[in-house]
Amino acid sequence: MELYVTLEEVKKSIPGYVDYGKDDDRLTRLIKAAQSNLEKRLQRPLSDDGCLSDEGKLDEALRTAIIVKVATLYDTTSEISYARPYNTGIVEDLITPFIKFRGGSEV
Repeated sequence: MELYVTLEEVKKSIPGYVDYGKDDDRLTRLIKAAQSNLEKRLQRPLSDDGCLSDEGKLDEALRTAIIVKVATLYDTTSEISYARPYNTGIVEDLITPFIKFRGGSEV
C-alpha cells in the first residue's frame, strides 16, 4: 500500500510528540488504517483521478484528513474519550467533496 503521508508529517502533527523511533511501526499501521478507512468512506481508491491533483499527488485536503485521523487514533487508544466528548467534524469537512456518491442516473 502506497503511503500518501510520511511518518515525519504525522509526528509533527501530534501535540507533544517526542520521537524516540519506537512508535514508527504503530504510526505506519495507523497511516494504513486511516487511508483504508478513507477509501471506504469515499467509495473510491485514493489513486482515483478525482482524488489527485494535476501533479498526480493526493489532494492536500485528503492528505490533511489522513494526518488528522492518524493523530486522533494515536492520541485516543480507547473507544471512550473523556477529553474529546464530541466529534469536531474536521475530517468529514475535508473529505465530503471527494465522496463518490452512488445511485441515481449519470448524465
